[in-house]
Amino acid sequence: MATSKSRKPICDFHYNEEATVMCLKHHQLMCLDCVLEQKHKLDDCIIKGTEQLLPSEKYKYELILIIRGLAEKKLALADHIKQVGKKQEELKHTVEQQIRNKLQNWK
Repeated sequence: MATSKSRKPICDFHYNEEATVMCLKHHQLMCLDCVLEQKHKLDDCIIKGTEQLLPSEKYKYELILIIRGLAEKKLALADHIKQVGKKQEELKHTVEQQIRNKLQNWK
């Protein structure tokens, strides 16, 4: 299972940036640019660097990463199932065509 040790957390707003801070209230991960640009409402937020999280906060952080990893794997699995279904239909059509050809040649 993926944790923060094995995968880099990705910013909720900049999908190509590594998240280095977390809003503890809204459970959002952000990069430093988000904090500087105030992409996230900072009024009622509790922003903390991911390296400074307390054990209970770190637990929530790890859960967020696990949930995201599972969501990514679910999407990948759905895509794989779709591709397998397409291949299955192609193979079925090919086999049926070959059977028809063999039956015609046999007659």
